[in-house]
Amino acid sequence: MFLYLSSSDKVPVTWLTLRGNVLPGKDEWDRYPYAMDKFRLKQDVMNLSEVKDGGRFTECILCGTSNNNPMRLTVLMLSAYATFRTEPAVIPLGGEADIVVTVDASLVPAGLKDEFTFPIIIQGISARPSDRTLNIKVKRIN
Repeated sequence: MFLYLSSSDKVPVTWLTLRGNVLPGKDEWDRYPYAMDKFRLKQDVMNLSEVKDGGRFTECILCGTSNNNPMRLTVLMLSAYATFRTEPAVIPLGGEADIVVTVDASLVPAGLKDEFTFPIIIQGISARPSDRTLNIKVKRIN
């Protein structure tokens, strides 16, 4: 890095070399505030707004794991109008992934309100079902 002075703004006066050690923070997973055992999420609610009739709408949540083994997640009792996957399909140990949920508006039952919430219970995590539930909020527009 060069050092310039106001009296010599066109030619550097000297150069600086910085050396140091970058240390990890206290909790490397603190940017994922929602914990499901060793699985962490950026958020525990997914919002799909402006879902239009007949279309397919997708939303993602970033997640990470401090698990010592790769993880493959599935869900328990998923509604017919929704799909679930992770990208990548197998989350590497200590790795990150996206949880991807898609809602097919053409398959949403006619009796549901324009705004509704449904739960997704994630399988493959060692926690109580209530602690591994992701809520999906859907807002349909015409």
